[in-house]
Amino acid sequence: MQADLTNRYTNLTAADKLRERIKPGYITQHFPLVLKKHNLRLIWFHDLRHSCTSLLLANGAA
Repeated sequence: MQADLTNRYTNLTAADKLRERIKPGYITQHFPLVLKKHNLRLIWFHDLRHSCTSLLLANGAA
């Protein structure tokens, strides 16, 4: 039974090393800490979506 519980979320993008779901706010809450740790400029996590879209469009992916 334990194996079933451990492998329950293997198809999710947001799963931890133990294959458990990552709480919805975890990435957003920890993103500023990652930026600070690597001496990067503070931006909102959502801004990455806009940056990715701009780069895709600039490279003809649309």
